[in-house]
Order: sequence, then C-alpha cells, then structure tokens
Amino acid sequence: MRNKFFIGLLLGLFLPLHLVSQTREDVVAINMAIWETKKISDNIEVRQMRWPLLYGCAQTVTVAEITPKRGLVFDIAVADGGATVGEMARRTKALAAINGSYFDIHKRSAITYLRQGRTVIDTTTTAELALRVTGAIRTHGRKLHIMPWNKAIEQRYRCRHGSTLASGHLLLYRGKDVSLRSSSMGFIVKKHPRTAIALTSRGTVLFVTVDGRHPGYAGGMNLIELRHFLQQLGCTDALNLDGGGSTTLWAKGYNANGIANYPCDNRKFDHDGERKVANAVVVMKRGK
Repeated sequence: MRNKFFIGLLLGLFLPLHLVSQTREDVVAINMAIWETKKISDNIEVRQMRWPLLYGCAQTVTVAEITPKRGLVFDIAVADGGATVGEMARRTKALAAINGSYFDIHKRSAITYLRQGRTVIDTTTTAELALRVTGAIRTHGRKLHIMPWNKAIEQRYRCRHGSTLASGHLLLYRGKDVSLRSSSMGFIVKKHPRTAIALTSRGTVLFVTVDGRHPGYAGGMNLIELRHFLQQLGCTDALNLDGGGSTTLWAKGYNANGIANYPCDNRKFDHDGERKVANAVVVMKRGK
C-alpha cells in the first residue's frame, strides 16, 4: 500500500513537470510539419511524418484520418489463434485497419474485454484492469465511441449493438487529460512503439501509430508524449492500444503489402515486421 501511495505521489508531482519541460520546441515541430499524404478513399487519408528530433529522439508517425460518413462501417476483427493486421484487413475487405488490444503472446488470445453484439468473446484479466485497462472503444456502424472503463463498468455492461473492445490507458476524454496513476511508472514513461485511436474536434477518427526501437529513425514515445502529440493534432478523446511489436497500421493500396508504418517485430526498419495479434480495429465499406 505504501509503495502504491509513493508511486501515485511521484506521478502527481513528476508527470506535469515532465510534460511542460519538453513541449515548447516540440509544439513548433509538430505544427510546422509537412506530412506525406496518400488518399485511400474519398473519406480516408493516410499521412506520415518523420522528425529527426521530437521528444528527444527521431520519430516516425503514421496517421489514418477517417471521416465517418455514410457508407463506412467500423468493427473489431478477431482471429482465433492470432493473425496479422494485414490478414484480418484482407479477410474483412477493410479500407484501413490497426492492431487492437492486449493479448497473451504465447496463446495469441485476448486478455481484455471484447463483445460483438450479444456475445461476450473475452473478459479483462484482473491484472490488466489493475494496471492499464481504463478505456474502451465501441463501434456501431459508422460511429466509433471512446469511453472510460473499469471493473464495475465491465461487470454491468450490456450493450448489444456493435462491438466493444477494452484497452488502455485512456489518455483523453471529452477534451481533458485522464489520470495515468493506476499504472506503473515504467509503463508510462518508457519510450515504446505506440498504437492509439482518437477522435478529433473536426469529427474525424484517427488510427495512429508511433514507430520505435529503431535508433535514428524512430525512438517511440511514452504515454505523456503520445497524449501531448495527439492534443496537437486536435484530438479530444484518445485511447492507447497494444503497442511495441504489435504496432501496425494497414491501408488498402498504400504499398505492396498495405503496411503503412514500420512494425518492429523483425528488428528491421521496413514494412515487413508484422506480428500476429488477437484482434484489430477495421473500417470497411458498408455491405463488404
């Protein structure tokens, strides 16, 4: 109990200072960026930017911005035994896809809540609820919502429409920062490849990947940096998803294999390092 109190005190004191001390030059770098852009469909655009120095190291960020107009559908793709994001995207005939929530790396099975319609496919482990699962996304047709999540919500959750996937940390909710104090200091402040889904004040949905583990090309971000970065993009709500070697963004026709970012599971800075994951968030044409 004393250790948890001490960690919470440190986070309360340290995190705001850590954010303020690094943002002035970073804000300029983000807002002056000229992104490389590719149109995937009338309502989906993929942008990529590389910074030689952002948050103290090189960064490569890829963003799929989706305007959720009539004719598009968001959903959660599931793979028993695991599959790559590209495989799930092609199976569902997606226009864009991003890796989903946390899973058991050995069994390739999800360890966070997943519900599709009336069926609960997975529930969140006690350890994940205690550590980092503080948010969820709910998809229903062309709508994608981001909401808080905890044990009490999960136990009484009964939504029978669309799909729901829990993850975390919840970074932003209705324009405000969300506390990260339930997690360990290491998970918050260490730089890693990151995956996030966010909603903007423009009414668009962002699939975001921050590459990492490639010194000189992509150093990754910690959760505070990721939240700050998303705020600079105009995001009001944001949920961190599974990162690390799972971080993958796929877009139809983007390149030969559709992988827009630089997954690190093969330890090479290329588009071939996909890892098998348990689920993915996809956006498709209605009727596909």
